[in-house]
Amino acid sequence: MTRKKHGFIYILALILIIIVIFILTPLENPLKKDNQKERSAAIKDEYSFELCLPENDGSYIYHNNYYLSYSEEHEQALWVASMLTADKILQPTVNRNNFSFIPDPDIITGSAVTSDYTNSGYDRGHLLSFASNGWNEEAGHDSFYMSNMSPQKPKTNRNTYERLEEAERSAVAQNGVLYVVQGPVLTDPPYERIGKKNQISVPNYYFVCFLDYTGETKKAIGFIIPNDDISYSDITQFAKSIDEVEKISGLNFFYRLPDKEEELLESAFNVNDWDLSTFSRSKLAEKYNYDLNNLKLNIETSSPNFEENTDIMLQFYYFLYTNFSPIKKQILMLFNNLSFSKN
Repeated sequence: MTRKKHGFIYILALILIIIVIFILTPLENPLKKDNQKERSAAIKDEYSFELCLPENDGSYIYHNNYYLSYSEEHEQALWVASMLTADKILQPTVNRNNFSFIPDPDIITGSAVTSDYTNSGYDRGHLLSFASNGWNEEAGHDSFYMSNMSPQKPKTNRNTYERLEEAERSAVAQNGVLYVVQGPVLTDPPYERIGKKNQISVPNYYFVCFLDYTGETKKAIGFIIPNDDISYSDITQFAKSIDEVEKISGLNFFYRLPDKEEELLESAFNVNDWDLSTFSRSKLAEKYNYDLNNLKLNIETSSPNFEENTDIMLQFYYFLYTNFSPIKKQILMLFNNLSFSKN
């Protein structure tokens, strides 16, 4: 057989493989228990995951242990909401080096990509941190979606925001369960833009809101931190009431609470009610009487999780979904637009 025929066969085989991959690639995550439909608005009990969700039009996406609402205009999440529990926070995290930043396949319009940050002078800053979501491989993986990233100044990402993330985990250990909503402040344009492909907005500030709704004394606190070239060790200077954070961010937090209770919790705060110390697994376990060898909270939550499924084909479909579904969605959208324009 001649080289030309060999080359033709190789090209034909490659085309067939591409077609098969395109056909087999699922558009929805095959390992998730439920799809992205709007979940129930009712608080089922005090441990309901839905309690952390800000008021929204229903266009949010669920990943392992967190929700987000994505802004195509700013190419980042408007907010990321999670329910963090001590039994997970106090576990050692899996190896961070196992993961890399990847586009979010659930953003139909396409999320930001890693190259948007190249030579920009900004870090790919986690909104929900890996350290708060890295108790197993699946949760750690999901924390690296680009939809969970925002352009942060290096000193903000590696110092101030990291210090706040540590305080977040300490507060989880203190309270057992903590509802957290965090994200960029996108109400004070104009913004610097980075990324040739996606033109990501660079926020001037970030907000973080904590709600302890499971203890004997319920409490809430918010923070507005600057995205600048200064390292701040004392994050308490940025503490605010939830009402103040709502005015600055334009969002409505914890709106599912009974009205009187929401008004009381969101109108005032006391920094001294919160353990905002530097996170230390062993010290906090000793301080709050956790057995690190037998971490249990003994609570039932309404938080959705990945199916525990070792089926090889499902894992294969999940691989296709993670790596190829964004491309498939873009191609389908292109064909739909072409068909629409012809009509």
